[in-house]
Amino acid sequence: PEIILNSSPLTTAADVYSFGIMLWEIITLEKLFPTMKPEDLLQKVAAGLRPPITKKIPSRLAFIMAACWEEDPSRRPS
Repeated sequence: PEIILNSSPLTTAADVYSFGIMLWEIITLEKLFPTMKPEDLLQKVAAGLRPPITKKIPSRLAFIMAACWEEDPSRRPS
């Protein structure tokens, strides 16, 4: 999100966010918001949209994903 917003210096936290998204796609075997136009997706991600964490995602992985998606990049895991 910080890349979209150009709101803070880029750090490895942006990669951590991407890792969380990739982890979600691997675990769910789904593409992230496949019917959404890319420009709409960018706006919604910048506004806080995150993928759904369903019961089919193991709780430990759900915790990691949610931590990777923290809005504040400094609160994401290293």
